[in-house]
Amino acid sequence: SPPPRRSLLHPARYALAPAPDRMGTRVRIRANRTNGRLPIPPMPADLLALYWLLLGAAVVLACMAVLLDAAGRSLLWLTPVSLVLLLVAGRWPGYLIPGPLNPDESLMLAQAIKFGEDWLPWRSIDPGTGGPVNSYVLLAVEAMGLPLGFPMARVAALLCLCIHLLLSYLAMRKIGGPVAAGLALLPAAAFFAFATDVD
Repeated sequence: SPPPRRSLLHPARYALAPAPDRMGTRVRIRANRTNGRLPIPPMPADLLALYWLLLGAAVVLACMAVLLDAAGRSLLWLTPVSLVLLLVAGRWPGYLIPGPLNPDESLMLAQAIKFGEDWLPWRSIDPGTGGPVNSYVLLAVEAMGLPLGFPMARVAALLCLCIHLLLSYLAMRKIGGPVAAGLALLPAAAFFAFATDVD
């Protein structure tokens, strides 16, 4: 009897379906037994304590900078610098993991390597829903002479987030003043700092 047909939305249809590669061989995708997450080794206790200490200090500094802005006694650079420090303090443990945290990291790195030979998207690669811009950023990192790998891709992502926060702060400061800008961007910086899911 024929095997039962699975719905298009059934996760096992994609987790176990064999896919042919360009050489004609068949590749079986392993079922992910970690409930949708890649297995990440636990952080040692001393690094974990340092992580929470730095993250707590960055949160306190960012809150103090916003309060000083509200009191009218802040320096121009204190709030944006504290928001960037909060972002760095929350994301630095990911740079210690040499392998991929997410399959998309591997995809973006492979696209950047391919763009080094042929820069035109949809001719050399199919970037999917992410588009080619992410890989172009990684290609710029490689053009600066830095080694292209998972930790460097995460540093490039952190730099993009920091630039985004700083430009957003400057725009909101011009529109609504320093207090509104700090209050608006503190949750955004905290979100990116505390988001630990690999997706």
